[in-house]
Amino acid sequence: MNIQEVAQQVHMTKRAIKYYEEKGLLQVEKGANGYRVYTDEHVVILQRIQVYRKLGMELSAIRRILQDPQVEAHELRMLQEQLQDSMEQQSRQMETIQLMLAGASDYGRLEEQLDYQTIASAIQEMIPGVYGKMFMHHFLPYLQIPIVTQEQRDAYYAIIQFWDTTKLHMPLSMKIISCLLSFLHKNQVAGIQEKLDQQLKMLLEPDEKRYAQMKKAVLRQYRMQKYFLFRYLPSSLSKRRWMMELQRSGYNDVFLPNMEKLSPSYREYRRALFAINDKICTELNLVYDEHFCLVKKAK
Repeated sequence: MNIQEVAQQVHMTKRAIKYYEEKGLLQVEKGANGYRVYTDEHVVILQRIQVYRKLGMELSAIRRILQDPQVEAHELRMLQEQLQDSMEQQSRQMETIQLMLAGASDYGRLEEQLDYQTIASAIQEMIPGVYGKMFMHHFLPYLQIPIVTQEQRDAYYAIIQFWDTTKLHMPLSMKIISCLLSFLHKNQVAGIQEKLDQQLKMLLEPDEKRYAQMKKAVLRQYRMQKYFLFRYLPSSLSKRRWMMELQRSGYNDVFLPNMEKLSPSYREYRRALFAINDKICTELNLVYDEHFCLVKKAK
């Protein structure tokens, strides 16, 4: 079969079929004429993909199922839990609306019945302004989940308390960049989980080419920092001062550890990032000094 015939059979666009091929969900070989040749097996796979997508499953989860059918039950249970949480949230919202229509006016009690749908929604409400914009730009992908454990709830309140009481002196240039980035990315939530999975896979299992590129980037940074002009460029000074300000404020000791408790995906990402950074620095015999500059490790 050609792609047009398959598209008609599975009620899907040719563009969608090609997209699933690009994402690694469908492997199709080319015939002698150079065109892709589709089989009945490809039709079944596309039908499975449609079922999973209509259930709301992420592409990354579908890819894992197609690569290893034994994980299907696990992925379906995970999806079932997410849908159950969503249904419970909607049920509480409907109940609250009914109470309000019936004349309920104890807003303190009504508020206790409701939770934000995601941690991201809660934090965006609790941390307005430039700090909230900076926070959400960096951490939004890891917060598209509800609070389901007491540890998460405690971590959430610790983070809110941190941002509510900490006074940070953010350089003007970084304020402008944070505002611009938050504006550019505020609607880019779709596909977040897939991007996270790809990013984590790159850190956990980098191919030789990618690892060599990361190692080269660290070495380039070390060499650039040795030049006087580079070290004292306004942008370099601003970045180092900001990192030292974060360290002084407790960002690294209070905020980030609680972020790990709040978001399992962030915890996995941060630990993978540290691991590969430590590996590269060890191979290059480098360490970070108190000014967050790369230097040769003392013998």
